[in-house]
Amino acid sequence: MRKVLRAISILVLLGCLSVTVTNGEDLEIAVLNPYESAMISGNAPAAIELALKHINSNSTILANYNLTIKVRDSGCSNVIAVKSLFDFIREPNQNYLVLLGALCSLATAPVAELATEYNLPVISWASTSPALTNSIRYPELILGSPSDLNTVSGQVLLIQQYKINRVAIINEQEDLFVSLSTRVQALLNELGVEYITDIYNPLNADYLETIDLILSRINTEGYRVIVLNAREVRYVQILCQLKKFPSLHPPATTWIVLGWYSSWSDNVANETNGTCTFDDIVALSRGSLAVNPSVGFAEFDLVDRPTISGYTPRQLYELYEESVVRQEGREFFERESIIYDAYAYDCTWTIALGLNKLAINNSINITSLKSNEIFNAMTEATFKGWTGDVHYVDRVRPGSSVLIYEIVNGSYADRGLYVNVPAKLSELVGNENVTYQLIAPFTIFNPDKVTDGIEEHYIHTAIFVLTVIFSLLGVTYITILIVVISVGWIKQYAAVTKSEPSVNIVIISGNYVIFVLALLWSIDGRYIQVYNNQPVCTFVCHLRIWLFAVSTSIIFGGMLGKAIKYYIIAIKHKFSYAEYLKFYQILLIPLVLVLIDTVYVLIWALGSPITYNFINIDSNLQNPPIYRVAECQPENRTNFLILFITFILYKSILVIIGLFLAYHLRKVINKANKYSSTITWTMYNVVIFSILQIVLILTLTDVDIKYGLVCLSTILEGFAISSIVAGPIIYYLYKDPNGKRFRPTPTREEFPEDTSQLKEKIRTLENQNSQLREKVTIEMSGNCKETSQTSFENPLSSN
Repeated sequence: MRKVLRAISILVLLGCLSVTVTNGEDLEIAVLNPYESAMISGNAPAAIELALKHINSNSTILANYNLTIKVRDSGCSNVIAVKSLFDFIREPNQNYLVLLGALCSLATAPVAELATEYNLPVISWASTSPALTNSIRYPELILGSPSDLNTVSGQVLLIQQYKINRVAIINEQEDLFVSLSTRVQALLNELGVEYITDIYNPLNADYLETIDLILSRINTEGYRVIVLNAREVRYVQILCQLKKFPSLHPPATTWIVLGWYSSWSDNVANETNGTCTFDDIVALSRGSLAVNPSVGFAEFDLVDRPTISGYTPRQLYELYEESVVRQEGREFFERESIIYDAYAYDCTWTIALGLNKLAINNSINITSLKSNEIFNAMTEATFKGWTGDVHYVDRVRPGSSVLIYEIVNGSYADRGLYVNVPAKLSELVGNENVTYQLIAPFTIFNPDKVTDGIEEHYIHTAIFVLTVIFSLLGVTYITILIVVISVGWIKQYAAVTKSEPSVNIVIISGNYVIFVLALLWSIDGRYIQVYNNQPVCTFVCHLRIWLFAVSTSIIFGGMLGKAIKYYIIAIKHKFSYAEYLKFYQILLIPLVLVLIDTVYVLIWALGSPITYNFINIDSNLQNPPIYRVAECQPENRTNFLILFITFILYKSILVIIGLFLAYHLRKVINKANKYSSTITWTMYNVVIFSILQIVLILTLTDVDIKYGLVCLSTILEGFAISSIVAGPIIYYLYKDPNGKRFRPTPTREEFPEDTSQLKEKIRTLENQNSQLREKVTIEMSGNCKETSQTSFENPLSSN
């Protein structure tokens, strides 16, 4: 139903366009637009034609005239645009009043410079180079869309908002980018920001070597915020060169680039001489920030407010879409792609209002009009257009908003919007009316608190120091437990010897690895005093993965071995000590798991290397210098995800087996071995802490809180495992302070050395024994005689 109503409304609007068109004298406008470059504004002629229909149907504007256009190709090329300009000029009986175009700044520059000589003022709807604001070189050029100077505003506002105090600037040697750099440097001087600037010329054969030297200098001098003003193809090439400088990879280093790159080139391999792939560029650009003038995005909403044409922006949008599809036969672009066409619509109205102002009694003396008169009249135009309130400041359409993007997976993601940005850069710094509207959070390297009092450095260091302290306490604690178990084992206390002491020592020793792992967790995202050694940093990344795997294998493998033993005993219903699985057989389980982990991590290191960057903040701040430690970042995310998921599945299978055994042992473990009754608890403990750590890593965004809690949970896990394993042993040792021995027979050494008394006692006992034997013998012999007489007399007497 909505589609039907929309179609009806479009037909009605198109019907309205066909009425009240004045049949007066034609006023001609020359239009330069690239025929082949639909990427930026390929449908601009449709928007211009739409504006002409609205203007020519308005009886209050140029009542006795019809505005008409003739379009020639600008090709987004200075050569093609100049040729087309002279084609216009050489036309017989030509009487063009204004030149509208030529879209690209490169094409507009020579056209605007030459057109003045032929009495043609120029207005361009999509040329945004700040170089075009030079009123001496281009005295009669109007920029109908916000200049790229708004890009400078966004770059400087980011630097000001995050209080960045050291910036590196890289520029391509072209008027557009040099002018941007000049404005940035002027504003950074006003802000008191330290900066270095480098320039390269892409026309030189060795310009990639120049870029290498620039990146090397930036890396050596420790700049971690880089402003790049260059064309898209150069940005791709510079990203490829970053493979040599891991410390400069985003997000460890914040790159602020231009926000008008249309898309990643499909020809990356050719542009980088085969050294980088499309996936490489996507990975290397991830986390960079892009700045773009709003070009009306803030104002260009499909709302129901009136414009000078009488239609709302929503209605204009629908008419334009219908016109492009129906008349041009071209594919309709998304809303962001047609914004410059909306500027072309408003530029056409600017021309009409300027000419209308010069009309006297609805009449224009075309032959006497001067280009500067038309130019001045157009700059004074003020109206409500498709893209918002239209007016001009210093011949430029000011933009009141600047968009901030984050480059994610090779495309732009909206992150924020600066509004109320002043038209003049001189009013930018310190302007309290400029506000920032957050769309989505992003990360920017900000050493503000480190360099301005280093409070943040102290916070990070405090977290690290606390981790060290608790880890040392943990090491001391488990060392005491190991000593107690070892002494009890040597002295053969039953509470120790019957609990597989060798396995318990291995399990508790695995917590040494856990405490080391906590220290490695604690340096992520921290500011600490270490030395910049990339190979060592990369090794730390893989070491942390290996330690995580090994700690779980040692601890969980030992517990798994004991659980398997008691499970076998339980199902056989034979509760006899050491009947199944000797201690060395149990220890084979963690040993095999550690070997599997080692092989797996080696494969990981080869299949998806991980870099770990120590980033120098300010070599002059501290001695030794302070470095920011970034997170581990895989070079190949696809391989990383495959290996990581495989690793998690492998560990999950072991956990499931452990939970199965723990569940079935919960009622019989005390009968099987009361000294290892808490083995099931250790299984549950590992699962709970693992889930907790995964939740913390995935849900928390604040680096301090996230890694602080992860370190704390890791340390608590070490304490908990050690206490649960040693708990029953300590308990039964406490109940038997005299040391009830496991071995019932004393050893030879426990007899007294002097045996004379014992021998005397033995002789006495032997004598007493002989006497007693004789006495027993006599008594027994007497009884036998009496018994024999009695037993034989009766039978004889009876006979």
